[in-house]
Amino acid sequence: MKRITRITAALVLLFASYSLAAGSDSPVTGTYINKADKEYLTLNPDGTCFLKLRTKPADLANPFFTVTGRYRVTGDDVTLELEGGGDASGTIKGNTFVDNEGKTWMKEGTKEPPDMAPLPKRGLPK
Repeated sequence: MKRITRITAALVLLFASYSLAAGSDSPVTGTYINKADKEYLTLNPDGTCFLKLRTKPADLANPFFTVTGRYRVTGDDVTLELEGGGDASGTIKGNTFVDNEGKTWMKEGTKEPPDMAPLPKRGLPK
């Protein structure tokens, strides 16, 4: 019984150390682009993030602002802790990040999924 406990403990320790090492190559790291607003979010392997957003209200002289911070991932949920005390959140599913405002950001280098809206119904030709 003690041997099984030791083997189990060793496997848990091995898995935990592998998970920590694999964190730097996490599938969530990379740059996500919001093509509609030409904004982007970069999630770095070290837990830092960089966000480029459009100014609101629009400012033609300075249309974008940038902010850095840290992020954490819990399951599919991502929480951004931004400099200056702000925060933001979203959900990652595959290569898509959906922010807390419902905007969709696609991971750089991936294809957008096809529009899955139903086709309009068409009557039979007369």
